[in-house]
Amino acid sequence: MQVKQDIKRIFPAPDIDSSFVHLGHPLVLPSKDRSAAYNFVYDKFKSKLSTYKANRLSHAARLTLIKSVFSSIPVYYMSNILFSKKFLAKLTTIIRNFWWTGIQDDQTTKSLCLRAWADVCIEKKIGGLGVRNLQAINQGLILSTAWILAKEPQSQLALILKAKYHHDTSIWRARPNKPKSAFWSAILKVKPLLISATICQIVDGASSIWSLPWFFGWETIYDHFIIQQQSFSYPAQVKDLWIPGQKNWNANLINSLFTPELANTILKNPIIKANGKDMLVWKLTPAGEFSSISAYKHCFNNLQLPPRQRISLLNQVWEDKQMAPRVQTFAWRLLREALPTGKRASRYSKHINENCSRCGLLEDEMHMLFLCPFSKAAWFCYPWFIKTESLAENYHSIPDMIRALITSQHPKINLTTLYTFLWCL
Repeated sequence: MQVKQDIKRIFPAPDIDSSFVHLGHPLVLPSKDRSAAYNFVYDKFKSKLSTYKANRLSHAARLTLIKSVFSSIPVYYMSNILFSKKFLAKLTTIIRNFWWTGIQDDQTTKSLCLRAWADVCIEKKIGGLGVRNLQAINQGLILSTAWILAKEPQSQLALILKAKYHHDTSIWRARPNKPKSAFWSAILKVKPLLISATICQIVDGASSIWSLPWFFGWETIYDHFIIQQQSFSYPAQVKDLWIPGQKNWNANLINSLFTPELANTILKNPIIKANGKDMLVWKLTPAGEFSSISAYKHCFNNLQLPPRQRISLLNQVWEDKQMAPRVQTFAWRLLREALPTGKRASRYSKHINENCSRCGLLEDEMHMLFLCPFSKAAWFCYPWFIKTESLAENYHSIPDMIRALITSQHPKINLTTLYTFLWCL
């Protein structure tokens, strides 16, 4: 206690308690759930909603708000800690509900979400809306810091972390023991992502064989290592595996040190003949330089979501620069079966009638847009003069109907006019 008082006399520093915050970050984190210290981020999300009249915004406007505002709120905090899946799920729920239903007066009512949020987060070219996945953002930001530590091992931060957590090895071989530091714990958790996206290009061969990823599958090198006689002098650098005086692999030495499978992998690893030093490169960009976008995509793909195929009709919608954003968003909801028709919405609530409010028949997209008497009358008016019931006899799905109309060579129909008219219906 006396030492503490002496320090306070020299340095005018306040006492630190569990609520102390420095540069926006809490310095004291709960041991069980570190994300709990960041509940104020959740409160920021909720308070932002009250500043927007979300129920008066179109889905296109909500999408713009989500991409420009809500996805950026937690970025600063995500750069230093990996939030728990439970905490990220709470933030995602706010964004998801905002997109589908706006702001609800009754917060206990479950939102009507007609597509999985994973379908919203995938890229537009494969059927999504391109909304950023918060977990992938979080991992990508930590991965960015991990890349800097690996790329610049002599930086002040890298040296401090090395002295404290992996003083006897490199960051690539740092032990996975759970540390007290939330920041270093986050670095360790994204290290497999870093290893899979990084490779060391061999130029002068000065890189360590054992503590730097210099070929594909390097992380398992010890599993394929063959122990030699006691007097054997093991190589330390990559160039020690070369033929003396040459920049070529010493096949005999490599085959004696490693199992045939790994030895063949090493022998196929290219050696750059130019002068220079070994380079750590990012495999996911053509130039080998790290980028935030490539890191995000790498983390998002690692979430093991099921593969999606491109939807050509949607790609045409996004490429059409004449189409209004609200019409484009409507087209996405139509083609991705996310419109709240009576048939679909009634599955989620017994209070919603599955029948059309105009004619009393079962309401799905085909009925609502083409077969309802109201819709048929609209299609038969100027300037279309189209009998949609005749089309429906040959085409039984919305995509087929749209393709038929676009390729019909009707003088008034193009992509923009067609989707705009459907939106007006």
